[in-house]
Amino acid sequence: MKEQYQRYIDQAAEVQRLARPQLSPGLSREELVAAIRDNAQQIFRIRKDNDRLLDQLIFSRRPEDLTPEDVADLEEFADGLSRFNQKLDNGAAHYVHRLLYDYARLHEDRALCIRELYYLGLTLHYMNQQNTDAGVNLFGAQVSGYFTQGAAYLDQYEELDRESRGFVIRCLANRRLGMEAIQGPNSGQSGGFEFIDGYPVYSELFYAVMAVITSPKYREMDPDLPWESFEYAMHSARTSYLSALRSHYDPDIARDVLESAEFVYRCQERLDRLYAKTITAARVRYCYHAARYHAGLISIVQLLEELLAIQASGNPDDFSDLGVFTNLMMPAYIMVYAEDLRGEERARFEPRVRRALDGQMDYLRAMPAGEHTSLAANYIRDMALSRLQNDSDKGVLSGMLGYIMAAHQPTYVHSRVVAYLTRLLCGQTVDLAPELLVGVLGTESPEEVRARREEVCALAERCGLYHDIGKNMVLDDVVIYGRRLLDEEFACIKEHTWMGYYLLSSFEELGDMAQAALHHHRFYNDKGGYLLQYPPCSGAIRAIVDMVTVADSIDAATDNVGRSYAQTKTFAQLVEELRAGSGTRYAPAVVSLLDDEGFYASMERGLASTRERIYYEVYLGDAAREPV
Repeated sequence: MKEQYQRYIDQAAEVQRLARPQLSPGLSREELVAAIRDNAQQIFRIRKDNDRLLDQLIFSRRPEDLTPEDVADLEEFADGLSRFNQKLDNGAAHYVHRLLYDYARLHEDRALCIRELYYLGLTLHYMNQQNTDAGVNLFGAQVSGYFTQGAAYLDQYEELDRESRGFVIRCLANRRLGMEAIQGPNSGQSGGFEFIDGYPVYSELFYAVMAVITSPKYREMDPDLPWESFEYAMHSARTSYLSALRSHYDPDIARDVLESAEFVYRCQERLDRLYAKTITAARVRYCYHAARYHAGLISIVQLLEELLAIQASGNPDDFSDLGVFTNLMMPAYIMVYAEDLRGEERARFEPRVRRALDGQMDYLRAMPAGEHTSLAANYIRDMALSRLQNDSDKGVLSGMLGYIMAAHQPTYVHSRVVAYLTRLLCGQTVDLAPELLVGVLGTESPEEVRARREEVCALAERCGLYHDIGKNMVLDDVVIYGRRLLDEEFACIKEHTWMGYYLLSSFEELGDMAQAALHHHRFYNDKGGYLLQYPPCSGAIRAIVDMVTVADSIDAATDNVGRSYAQTKTFAQLVEELRAGSGTRYAPAVVSLLDDEGFYASMERGLASTRERIYYEVYLGDAAREPV
């Protein structure tokens, strides 16, 4: 592989390291700010070089100009960018595979076409923002399309070489990925059953694929292919329909899920016997026992005993994906299934369920700040929804939402700074133009707005704080530091507004914050920004949402500490941009607040010191561990 390819790979790995700085707990505020700023400057330098490299290595190249040696180098480059479970830069890998596929078609290279269709589907699947509950599936049709094209070579199977046959079978099995009617099994989420109507489509696909991968004909032709792994993956995916059964019983789905759960469980048993262990895979055990319950083979009491045992077996110091599942999701499942208890049994289990939920919160408090994955954030979201729908303890809400926000330290810093700025803007509005806020919190007059100044400003602050809460549900799908965003990644990023709205609007008391989450990237005149497919913000809260929009732009443009993917502007430069966009992108009433020289100077002074304080608290203090 040529030096330029390896340079890009090495620099992408370096950016990953720099984006998660290891900071000494003894640093002063000044030392911490300097360290984070230095990291951001290094990332920015690497980013410029990586953009140049990608233009040279991928985006400026034409398939007709590639040589066989170029193709070999590009294949090795893509492998270095997107290995299984080590996706260094999956987006760049996807564009490499696009180039290679165009080359394969041009040269009528069937084997390379099949290979590249598989990798195009896989890399786009890894980028796809997909959430069944929220109705999001950005690139599902394209993902399914790539795999369907690859699977279509099954009718030429006997003519293909062994490697191509393996890719055809993988494409066949992966056709389920991204298909809108059956997206539920692939979402990785615990809630929702809207996809249940698509189960007949999924079932038909399942059995069509199983007919091939269990066929003696194909297995005898290629005995070295991992047929058992293909079969395991199909059954494991089908167990995800447990989420439908928890809310909507269907005997056919219950039967099929049980079949798959038993298959996966038996496979795990064989592995554990081989290594002289008992079954330790928490999700496998959960699916097996829950499937047996839904099929009527065990009672709710027996199920809860099993689930409590799984939760108790978890290591509270394990923050891997397995640890997150055992310590976060298992208590949520326990609580949901405990709702099926009645009378004395309910009373008997209540203390044990409460201990499991307390353990869940202890685990959250111990989770290392800044090391959460989006998987953990989505799990936390799901269990927050479950607990608040079934639990009268509303105090849980602020804690869980706080941990979602703390999952990505740069976003948490930004959110807190935006909250600070939004409060300042709101306070100035209350003092100078309280009539703009009439209706907020049910106020009926400017005098009442002034009288309730603290409440109104506190609401504005919370709107600013929660505006980006959806970010942590999309960030694993994009590379936001080491190079410019790809179009697909920007499409994923834009969904953070809807994901934040989806979460916050699930709770009646957070409706105003949900509006800020949904609309803060939308232009004041509703003719630009995103997401424009939803109705514009209306009502009294619109005035506060306009403040969040301005505050968001101020911090994003002027953060000269940790902002690594754009050159920062001075406060004065940004204010001029706000004035230029007044009436189009920004609300004139908010921008005009900065015409007051005293307020302008106070905000400029306070912004720099407040930002540095928040960086220190989030990266070295306890702020990221405490409920918001």
